[in-house]
Amino acid sequence: MEKPHERKFLVDDIANIVDLVCDRCLKAVDAYSINQIHIDEIKYRRIEGAKGNVEYMSYIRKDGKTILNAITEKQWHEIEKSVDYMMIRKVRFCYKDADGWDYDIDIFMTPKFLCMVEIDGKGRDMYKFEPPEYFKEVTGDPRYSNKNIFNGSLG
Repeated sequence: MEKPHERKFLVDDIANIVDLVCDRCLKAVDAYSINQIHIDEIKYRRIEGAKGNVEYMSYIRKDGKTILNAITEKQWHEIEKSVDYMMIRKVRFCYKDADGWDYDIDIFMTPKFLCMVEIDGKGRDMYKFEPPEYFKEVTGDPRYSNKNIFNGSLG
């Protein structure tokens, strides 16, 4: 079985995120909102930073690599319209701990409210990360990929 490059967890009670940040002395790195649309094998994102800066990007996975391309605001609006404005809307909070683990905390507003935490160890053995007891691991569960969430995998 291939080792994951990141691990993904659900957190049922969003109040536990405050405990996580405090208990693990997490250092805030970044925060932004993401609107995300999936059409075929292309992921489109509108990313708005905390200072109001906005980026529009497309991501295409090809031969195991991701190709990023900037798109225009006008192209984004055409894409939104083509899917009848259906999209993932989430806020991402990025943290780092003293041991070098990166935490991306995603609060999804649509299509379903949920809190997901992705852990990345930048090439380290991901199974050395010790999650708190309130994390429910969903690494490798296809229902929790953004593409499948977009396509209604969670009902």
